[in-house]
Amino acid sequence: MSNVPESESSQNKAFKIKFAEPKDAKDLRFLIQELANFEKLPDGPKITAEQLAADLERDEPAAMTIFYNAYSTWEGQMIHMEDLYVREKFRRNKLANQLVKAVVNFALEKGMKRLNWTVLNWNDGAIQFYKKLGATNLHEEGGWLPFRLNEEQMKNLVKTNHH
Repeated sequence: MSNVPESESSQNKAFKIKFAEPKDAKDLRFLIQELANFEKLPDGPKITAEQLAADLERDEPAAMTIFYNAYSTWEGQMIHMEDLYVREKFRRNKLANQLVKAVVNFALEKGMKRLNWTVLNWNDGAIQFYKKLGATNLHEEGGWLPFRLNEEQMKNLVKTNHH
């Protein structure tokens, strides 16, 4: 999370990047909702601040990234970045770049072999940002398409005889 007093300008400032703690949950939930609104999916997030855990210090959050350990059968341990979000008024400060670099540094320190994430196909700003980072578009370059089963679909699957 990055903490910035509301009265300060968001231009030309240093942001603090830190790993979230249980006390960060309410601000994380706020950022998750703001991201969902930006993605035109305002009813998407079902997670509560209570599920995320306690409060953040009372400074204004600027950005977040949520990531977790995953595993590649080809390369071993890796990181999946679930969300990367910078609030609009804090954009153009290289904050997203700092967040991605923080995740990459974490991954490299842990011996992880790669970082994966997804992006909505209409989010041209994010797509261009990821390309500038040198990331590979797995759909364009490798033909990979993401798939998902939501909770209801998983429950239906175990009830049926699909093979």
